[in-house]
Amino acid sequence: MSDRANEREASFVSGSSAQDLPETSGGLVSLRRQQRGELLTNIRERRFQDELNTDSSQPLFGSGHNPGAFSKIIPDSELQRSIEGLSSNDPQVVLNMLVVLRKYLLQDQNKSTQQTSDVFSPLIQNFINAGAVGPVLNIIKLSQSEQILEEAAWVITNVACGTRDQCDFLMKSGVVPALKTCLTHSSMKCRAQALWAFSNLALTSTTYVRVIANEHIFLMFPPSFYKPASPLTTTQLRILQLTGALAPTLSEPEFKDDAIRVLPFLVDVIHPAYPTVISSSLQTLGGILNNQTLIDQINFHKLSNSLTKILHGTFDLHPNKVNLAQIMERALGLVGQMCQSDKCIEYFLHSRILSALSTTMCSVNEQIRKKTAFALGNISAGTASHKDMILRTDIVKQYVQSFETEKPNTQSDILIFFMNLSATPSATVPFLTEGVIQLCMSQVRSSNHASTELLVIRNQNMSLTILENVLKFLPRIQPASATTIIKLFEDHDIIPIIEQLRGSSSKQTQTISERICRNWTIIKEYGVSSIITDDPPRNIQSRAPISFGQPGPFTATPVPMSQIQLQNPFQTTFRPNDNK
Repeated sequence: MSDRANEREASFVSGSSAQDLPETSGGLVSLRRQQRGELLTNIRERRFQDELNTDSSQPLFGSGHNPGAFSKIIPDSELQRSIEGLSSNDPQVVLNMLVVLRKYLLQDQNKSTQQTSDVFSPLIQNFINAGAVGPVLNIIKLSQSEQILEEAAWVITNVACGTRDQCDFLMKSGVVPALKTCLTHSSMKCRAQALWAFSNLALTSTTYVRVIANEHIFLMFPPSFYKPASPLTTTQLRILQLTGALAPTLSEPEFKDDAIRVLPFLVDVIHPAYPTVISSSLQTLGGILNNQTLIDQINFHKLSNSLTKILHGTFDLHPNKVNLAQIMERALGLVGQMCQSDKCIEYFLHSRILSALSTTMCSVNEQIRKKTAFALGNISAGTASHKDMILRTDIVKQYVQSFETEKPNTQSDILIFFMNLSATPSATVPFLTEGVIQLCMSQVRSSNHASTELLVIRNQNMSLTILENVLKFLPRIQPASATTIIKLFEDHDIIPIIEQLRGSSSKQTQTISERICRNWTIIKEYGVSSIITDDPPRNIQSRAPISFGQPGPFTATPVPMSQIQLQNPFQTTFRPNDNK
């Protein structure tokens, strides 16, 4: 991997964009809550029973819910008898009592709505208050019966669907070592149920994620286990579920061995034979491959071909069985994220990714178009040869034609795409012939120089930067084209408008405008060949620290999908932010 690619590494939270996340504070927490809802809706749903007493006294446990609610919840006689039965010497009695407890926690499931970790469950609270957690965990630690272990782990899985306070009780009671013991059993059913419980806990709180990751659960399964069966086994499905819950943490160096063990499996299941797990696997890969060094651990040729086929619509997926739009969005997000490195860009370009993106950029789905602009923005930040490959397509022309119909955030990503291309002289003439220069002039003309709206200032500054780069490269293009561009500036009266922007409320806008005006003065007085192109980088503050190079685009460190973090102020390309 090149040094420039290493410099462009940035943190990543999940393979989903901000549009995929619920509106809660904290992207990672939001993602975990969304994942939790998806996983639990059809498998562990419960709701409160209307007849439960909600008299006003202090709750029996925890502080995460209304102190006046569920204050006199007393375990019913059946629950108490079942707990007492757990101490029986008869294995059949123990098994029967575990089944009763499991069903107790699932009461009224047919009337349930989606359960999240924000909703207090009185049934789980009954279970905890009755002292049932300890006996069930002891059974998991000591029993060797497959049926008993599976039922006991299933009970704990249901309890792990509770609130943060309720799950805290589980953690303090020693649920992690107990479930890890269950993972050593020869029965795959027992292992699958323990993995399910771990997933529920990880999706409840980010605090538990590291605790669970430190157990290195994925290394407890041999490499042969990660060869996809057809269909996938229940245990393999639970491994995918847990991997998704731990994905961002697995990108960290201390969990590299775990990531290496599971990454090939994730790539292999992105296949038409496993349609129901493709979307989640794409999202999980995005979380783990935030660590760019892990890309070398996967069959990149296989992955790039799969992603390209998904985007071309040739992946043989039945629209009635999967959410094709979601799969395409996540595939585009993963492409954009991975194209932080020139090596990945090279792979994708040779797997016909540009022809696929030229199709998705015209999709009727707004989110697919936006994700496409994000991916192209990162690809355009590659080498000069990568930019030239883009310029040989009709993508620039298509974006000029569709620009006005896009929403401002997508327009911003398109401008990033244009801006990165403008860093090379080879883009100057195509920009002239396809109308990019006129588009940027229109953006500058329509922007209020007194505006304080961040997106307006951002788009205005990117448009100004493209115009600045066009002027800088005039000495390196044919004189006839240079003359045409100068005339274009004059006919549109763009320089007087830029001179007004020198009084903008944005210091960055002032700086770029002053540089354009200076170069324009030099052109008019001394000719095109006298343009100065060796200015030092200047910082500009937008949604993230931004730098300007000479010549070069609006620049900053690249980010995958969720946030912008400046790591090197002297980079020559800018990656679009997908957190919009």
